[in-house]
Amino acid sequence: MVPGPSRYSYGGGFHDDYDFYHQFDLDDIEDDALRELARQARDAGRAVTLALGGGRYRSALVVSFSACGNTRNVKIDSGNSSTFSAIGLADYEFVCGYHAIWNRRSGTVEAQVR
Repeated sequence: MVPGPSRYSYGGGFHDDYDFYHQFDLDDIEDDALRELARQARDAGRAVTLALGGGRYRSALVVSFSACGNTRNVKIDSGNSSTFSAIGLADYEFVCGYHAIWNRRSGTVEAQVR
């Protein structure tokens, strides 16, 4: 495994101490659901970082999505992995300038409405 940037590079969601790895084997992930999500994200061409630590969840993923020339990171751990398993990471893109995602397969946009 090759170490990555600190937890502060990823913004919110990492309140416990984690070590981050940009390069890792899928076998390094103990949780079956997280391992499958990492495989799906890699197959979709997404950057995936493995977070290992002693927090509430022993491992987590940081999946990076391109968004208007920037990168938006999504944290996935065993507490929310079933939600992400159901949606398919390859189908979604962030919409520029909005807190919204676009599903390229269905052609729909999902956004938070206040």
